[in-house]
Amino acid sequence: MEIYRSDEEQEEALRRWWEENGKMALLGLVLLLCAVVGWQQWDSYQQRQAEAASFHYSEMERLIEQDSAAALELGRTIIGNFSGSHYALLASLLMARAEVENGDLSAAETHLQWVLNQKEDAVFTHLATVRLARILLAQQRGDEALLLIDATTPPPPFQGLYEEVRGDIYLAKGERDPARLAFNRALQHLADEPGKKSHIQMKLDELAPVAIATP
Repeated sequence: MEIYRSDEEQEEALRRWWEENGKMALLGLVLLLCAVVGWQQWDSYQQRQAEAASFHYSEMERLIEQDSAAALELGRTIIGNFSGSHYALLASLLMARAEVENGDLSAAETHLQWVLNQKEDAVFTHLATVRLARILLAQQRGDEALLLIDATTPPPPFQGLYEEVRGDIYLAKGERDPARLAFNRALQHLADEPGKKSHIQMKLDELAPVAIATP
């Protein structure tokens, strides 16, 4: 079946279609091209940002042992310029460690709290939680540390760490039985990590009741 009887009919149909739809079709093509170019530019920008953040963080790691002040300043730059990236979270964790080594536990607490406030990645959240609990404990704020630990249900990879910190908190509070229970739970969760397991076993051994010699 012929749709058009002659070339003239086809040309006339094309002319009418263009008058009715050509401008919209052209606009759609322009928008499509803009979207493609825009996406390519955005993707390129994101890649450049990731490369820059990675470079700054590598420099921060290099400086941390040599020049703590310079490393901290670089960390602030990473957080300011790349706050939405994992490198900002890593930088904040590293800044907290540096501040602990500098003896400024309050500043370390601030950096770890910033990580917790982002709520972007469970791994970073749990690392920051455990480290913040230890800092609170070091500041004689055991009750706050315990509330922080108890407020979170960690996944299996972090359960042993949480229980160890919980045991340390109870031990600092002089509550030996809860501490012993927490360390035993930590041992169960860290069964596949011999190094950590032996460390916790030492804490348990110290909690063992002292035998009283009978005459």
